[in-house]
Amino acid sequence: MICRTSAPRLATLRARLAAMAALVAVAYALAGCATIPEDRCPSVDWTAQGVQDGRAGHASDRLVKHREACAGARIAPDERAWLEGRRVGLAEYCRLPEAVDHGLAGRGYAGVCNDPRYGRLHAAARRVRDSRAKVTGIERDIAERRRDIADGNTSDIRRDILRGQVRDLEGQRLRARDARGDAERALDALRREFGA
Repeated sequence: MICRTSAPRLATLRARLAAMAALVAVAYALAGCATIPEDRCPSVDWTAQGVQDGRAGHASDRLVKHREACAGARIAPDERAWLEGRRVGLAEYCRLPEAVDHGLAGRGYAGVCNDPRYGRLHAAARRVRDSRAKVTGIERDIAERRRDIADGNTSDIRRDILRGQVRDLEGQRLRARDARGDAERALDALRREFGA
């Protein structure tokens, strides 16, 4: 059996594969990156670095990674200065409205804030973000199948299959929209409760 793919669909597939390859390359590059370039280690202001790390919500093990990054330059971080800076940065990071912003942006949370409300708000905001992304993904899948249905090169049998997939996806979209609404209402309730 010979499988023929339309030119627009093939172009879409190629673009997706290229995007995935780029993401894999970035992930490998980031995995090998040090927290601080070795040549910068001698001039690091450890208090300022701590503030920056605190504002980013990094856990205290970040200092170990800095130590490893600067080992080749024979520079040891000033732990006291870094911890003091991180404390200042965390004071900014751990504000409740930030929990919502970070969660909606899809950023992780390392459990660095003393106030348990931060974690609850962040988790609720992440659920909103994830539920919105799910709806968007389903809508993208529906649109792709509808384009294939409209494509003059698509066989009648394939069109019937695609129509069935669209019906299934529309049901999924309805459930995903309901879940999104539930997540948004839960986040709004927490924001009101916590004054965030």
